[in-house]
Amino acid sequence: GFSHGGAMSLATVVKSERKLGGCAVLSGWALPKQDIPSAVPNSANKDTPFLVCHGESDQVVVAANGPLVAKILKDGGASSVQLHTYPGMAHSSCPKEERDVAAWLSEVLP
Repeated sequence: GFSHGGAMSLATVVKSERKLGGCAVLSGWALPKQDIPSAVPNSANKDTPFLVCHGESDQVVVAANGPLVAKILKDGGASSVQLHTYPGMAHSSCPKEERDVAAWLSEVLP
C-alpha cells in the first residue's frame, strides 16, 4: 500500500490471524493507535516478507517513518524485512522504487 494504504497494509498484515504472502509499505508509517510494536512478536505474519520503501525527500509522510517501520518489524522479530530509501524522492514513486517492488514481488509470489 502507498501512504495511508501502506499504514493500513502494515496494520492489517501484522494483526491478521491468517498467514499472508507479503506486505509492501510504500511511503507509509506505523499507525500509533494500532500499537504495531507490541503486535509484531506474536503475529501470524512475523515470517511474512515485508518490503518498506520511502523517499528521503518526503514532506508529507516524514522520511524517517520508513526506517522506523523497518526497525519496529525487525525489533519485533520479523524475519524478512527489506528497507529501501530513495534520495530525492518526495511523496511519490520513482523508477528505482518500481524496479525494487517488481523484484520483491517476483521473490515472494509463487
